[in-house]
Amino acid sequence: MLLNLVKIFKDQPSIMQKLKLLNVILMGLLGLASAAAKVTKAPQELEFFGNAGLSETLVMVFGVIQLVSAILLFVPKTRKIGASVLALTFLFSTVLIFMSGNIQFAVFSLLPVVLLGFIVLEKTKPIE
Repeated sequence: MLLNLVKIFKDQPSIMQKLKLLNVILMGLLGLASAAAKVTKAPQELEFFGNAGLSETLVMVFGVIQLVSAILLFVPKTRKIGASVLALTFLFSTVLIFMSGNIQFAVFSLLPVVLLGFIVLEKTKPIE
């Protein structure tokens, strides 16, 4: 039993590296999907952001910012800046969701912000 515990702790760094990489991949894909919805002018996105007072042009610019930050997230040297900007865009959207009164979805929307925060605050060398 003790040997199994030792083995688990020895394998811990590789498990953590895999989880960190999975987080980067999932957040990058979420960022790309979110950006695509804005850049392609998805009706739901335009309606939501329009109700919040953003013009169609601003929604497109917001989408391009998300697209660039999601791409930066996949590059190890620019990962932290990409995660920071993407987290800010998701946080902005979450604030708008709170303001719209959809509290349950807004609370759930904080999850990507937290997961991106883990990437930003990572103290070890970036995953390559």
